[in-house]
Amino acid sequence: MYRSKTKYLLLVVIFSLALTVPVLAAAPAVGVVHEGVSVPGIALGDSREQVEAAYGEPSSCRSINEPNDLASCTFDVEGGGSVSVRYLGPNGGDATGSPEDVVANIRWNDDVVGWRTTAGITIEDIYYDRQLAVDTYPNATLTYNDYGTVIRLTDYDLGISISWDAVYIFYSVSMSIFTPYTPPPPPPPPDYVRVADIEMSYDRRSVTAKVLVLDEQDQPVEGAAVLAWWVYPKNNNNNTNMYVNGTTDGDGYATFRINKAPRGDYRITVNNVSIDGYEFDTNNSILVGVITKPK
Repeated sequence: MYRSKTKYLLLVVIFSLALTVPVLAAAPAVGVVHEGVSVPGIALGDSREQVEAAYGEPSSCRSINEPNDLASCTFDVEGGGSVSVRYLGPNGGDATGSPEDVVANIRWNDDVVGWRTTAGITIEDIYYDRQLAVDTYPNATLTYNDYGTVIRLTDYDLGISISWDAVYIFYSVSMSIFTPYTPPPPPPPPDYVRVADIEMSYDRRSVTAKVLVLDEQDQPVEGAAVLAWWVYPKNNNNNTNMYVNGTTDGDGYATFRINKAPRGDYRITVNNVSIDGYEFDTNNSILVGVITKPK
C-alpha cells in the first residue's frame, strides 16, 4: 500500500513538471520565404513580442546604436542554423529593447537549408552556384570583389539580399529580407576644374604668378581657392619659400606676387584648387610655373 501511494505521488510530480516547464521554441526548419514580406514563422513589421512568441527566447542579442537597445537578436532554427532579426523602434527610430520594437530585417545563415524563396531557391542551391542566384533575380544589383566574383546580390524592388562572404579559410552564405524600396540614384559624376595656365612675369621690384582656373567647358571659374608653394632666392628675412593662397576672380585668375624680389630663380607649384561642386583635375593641370629675374 505504501509503495503504491509513493508511485502515485511520483507520477503526479512528474506530470506537474511537464505542465509547468515550457518547451523551448525555435524557428521552423522548413518553410517559404516571401521576399520583402516574411520568413517561416515571422514577418517584417512584427513586434519583438510577436517574434519571441513564435521563436522563443533569443539565443543572444546585441545593442547597436544605444546601450540596451537589443537591436539585433539571434534565434535558433530547428534542425540547425540560426536567424538574426534586426529591430527598429515602433515609430521608425532606433530600437529601444522594448516588446514594441518592430522587425526591419531578417537574415539567416547557410545552415538553414529548408527555407525556400518564392522565386524557388534555398541557400543550399546557390552556395556554390552564384549564377543561379543571378539568374533567379535578374534585376538585382550586383557587387563584385577585386577578382570579378559576385559577393553580394540585392534586389531592392523585391526586398531580398544574398551575400557570399570569405574570411581567411572560412566561407559562408547568408540571405536576408527587408522592406522593398527604390534606392536613390547614384550622384552624378563631379565637375572638374583645372589649372590651364600659370603666367609668370617680373618687373623691377616684384615677381608675379597668375594662375588660371577653368572648368570642363574651358570657362573661367570664379571663387576657387588656390593653394600654392613659392620657392625663391633668399630675401631680407632669410626666407626661401612659403605657402600662399588666393581666390580666383571673375576671369578665373588667382594672382600671387612677391614684392622686393631679388634676382634669381622663382618657382611656384599649385598644390590644390578647391570650390564647392568641383574636383581638382591634377592630371590635366599645369602645376608649376618658373621664371628667372635677372636683376
